[in-house]
Amino acid sequence: MKPYQTLLEGLKHTSLKYPEDIALILQDQTFTYKEMYSLAQKQASFLLAKSEKTSIKRVAIFSYRTWTAYIGTLSALMTGAAFIPLNPKFPDERNISILEQCQPDVIIVDNASIDKLINISKKVKLSSLIFFPDGNIERFSGSGLNFLDQEAFISNEKIELPTISPDDDAYILFTSGSTGQPKGVPIKHKNVCSFLSYNQNRYKITNKDRLSQTFDQTFDLSVFDLFMAWCHGACLYAMRPIDLISPSKYINENKITIWFSVPSVISLLNKQGFLKENSFPTLRLSLFCGEPLLENQIASWANAAPNSVCENLYGPTELTIACSTYQWHHNGKNISYNGVVSIGKLYEHLEYILIDENEKVTDIEGELCVFGEQRFDGYLNSAIDACFVSFHKKKYYRTGDRVRMDKSGNLLYLGRTDQQVKINGYRVELGEIESVFAKISGVDRALVFCINGDNDAHTKKLAAYIIGSIHSNEILETAKKMLPAYMIPSQVKIEKNIPLNANGKIDRNLIKAQFSCYNFV
Repeated sequence: MKPYQTLLEGLKHTSLKYPEDIALILQDQTFTYKEMYSLAQKQASFLLAKSEKTSIKRVAIFSYRTWTAYIGTLSALMTGAAFIPLNPKFPDERNISILEQCQPDVIIVDNASIDKLINISKKVKLSSLIFFPDGNIERFSGSGLNFLDQEAFISNEKIELPTISPDDDAYILFTSGSTGQPKGVPIKHKNVCSFLSYNQNRYKITNKDRLSQTFDQTFDLSVFDLFMAWCHGACLYAMRPIDLISPSKYINENKITIWFSVPSVISLLNKQGFLKENSFPTLRLSLFCGEPLLENQIASWANAAPNSVCENLYGPTELTIACSTYQWHHNGKNISYNGVVSIGKLYEHLEYILIDENEKVTDIEGELCVFGEQRFDGYLNSAIDACFVSFHKKKYYRTGDRVRMDKSGNLLYLGRTDQQVKINGYRVELGEIESVFAKISGVDRALVFCINGDNDAHTKKLAAYIIGSIHSNEILETAKKMLPAYMIPSQVKIEKNIPLNANGKIDRNLIKAQFSCYNFV
């Protein structure tokens, strides 16, 4: 089948082919493809009819795991706009920064988030049209926001929707910026459709599949869940926060066939004792992305899901969700480095180079830089090209990740470019220390950071954050037998649980804050 050129092309095809199949299950609500497409189309027609502008370019979705968020995403696309997910659980300051940068024409808000949006409007002027499909807008008449007339929506007739180009922005996601301000990453339809096409050829998703949806929509991996399902007729199971706390029951009760999450979920389930042999017999595909995948994590999951192909995906938001993959062999030799599973080989339609600290191209080890159909064109409202490096008249995106090529052509993840540090003149890999600590009995996970000395910013020290049941003295005594003195952390903190952020990733910033007496590099 010819690859889709836009996200809506894929959705329209499946809606016509599988109109009565379930497209979305959300708590006690279900939507067939026909129902979902029709409702989104009606909302899009309404937004276009009420907008005073000639076109709608950007639509912000201020909602958390409700039908408003999912239908709103599709209706935004149907208006010809890029959708911009906002998380009501994020601090107001972050959402304000995003709104100020993207200047949406419309904000779609759900019932649970409306009061927070009104509070935000007291701190920043919102000229956007506010669409509140959940209920009556009369009680908000004094808020000063530009609400759309709900009665007009109910009686609204469908109008002709605009034509969408592959070069149009499909969505804009915001990542953490080095300045402290989130950076907008615009992704075009052609970027994401290239990704979807490659992954469909690889995973062969059908209308019989049931996909988990673990990621918040502010996390780009959620785009895989939504559109790999909806462009191929599968059913999307949107998990509630309570389901995410202990997802094993959810997987089995709903007979999930495709699981996708960050690796931290594996550690959580393992700690809860839910990764016993053949715990997840319905899974045919298990995907992990978002942070380094450890050998002991994937080995535990593979044991629990013996019928599943298990893969480690890698890729920054700027390269559209993922750009390389490595398949774990259940009963064979696997490739890893310092206990971290290989990120495998780049997708065939992408190109890459490795560069050293002087931006010179190298053959074996260096910073990974990628060019191709999935690469974004640059950050929102920024003319700075520091994230790119030119080679043979092509602009490669600099991932900031250091990798090494092994003999089989697979890439080994070495860490971020700032994770190779110098301690007392010695070059140190933080991942190597983490790997050594992880092998100590009683340690579930180890994270190592480079910090400045007490009174001298030129003196570097190491700090370790350990999850497990072990005393810090025992950690240090064991480490001394396995590591040279300059690789021994000067401070060790032991905790029972690892803090996670809203995306389910390890919250490194929160961990760093617990070493408050130090300045981190």
